Amino acid sequence: MTQQGKLPRKRAQAIAALLCSPTIAAAADKSGVSERTLLRWLADPDFTAEYTAAKQALLEGAVNRLRASAMEFVTTLHAVAVDLTAPPASRATAARSGLEILVKFVTLEELERRLTELERNAALLSERRNR
Repeated sequence: MTQQGKLPRKRAQAIAALLCSPTIAAAADKSGVSERTLLRWLADPDFTAEYTAAKQALLEGAVNRLRASAMEFVTTLHAVAVDLTAPPASRATAARSGLEILVKFVTLEELERRLTELERNAALLSERRNR
C-alpha cells in the first residue's frame, strides 16, 4: 500500500470495476488490466482490504438509503392494505407483508433481549468464578 493508505490509480479503478461488474473477467476488462493481474491483486492482502472496505461502504450506503425510505415503505403498505378500491390480492399482500415485517422485528427484539441477558449472566458467572 502507498504511504497515503490508498492503492495506486489502476488498482482503485479495478476495485471500482469489481464493485459493478458481474465477473472478474468483466472487471478486468473494464479497468484495463488483464484477468491474471486482477486475480493476482485479489490475492494481495492490501488490495483485498481496500476491496472489502469499498464493498462495506457501498453496502452501508444502500442500507442508509433504505433506512431513510422506511417510513415511505410503511405508509405505502398501509395505504394499499386499507384501500377498499385496491384489488383484494394487493390488499392481502400488503397486509401480510406488514405483519411479516412486524413479526420479524419483534422476534429480533426478543432475541436481542435474550442475548443481552445471557451475556450479562455469563459475565456475572465469570466474575464469581474469578473471585
